[in-house]
Amino acid sequence: MSRVAEVFGCLPSAAVREIERQPVGYLEDMLLLRSYAEIKAAMDAGRSEEDLGGGALVVLCGDITADLAKAALRQRQRDAHGGT
Repeated sequence: MSRVAEVFGCLPSAAVREIERQPVGYLEDMLLLRSYAEIKAAMDAGRSEEDLGGGALVVLCGDITADLAKAALRQRQRDAHGGT
């Protein structure tokens, strides 16, 4: 409840009502997505995984970013070779 109130900038009583109103796991997913977005923005700004503490979500963000970069490189290589 405290984290929901802090992240969404509301009173704890409003956070409790929202927690009770939403499906189980919905707000937790929202908090996770917001944390991921903050980590991604920090990485895009040049901060390393070590700078960000290297937790599981930081590592996941780094892995996803690397996978997307590799996929983009493979696509550029295919495009440069006529799509083969």
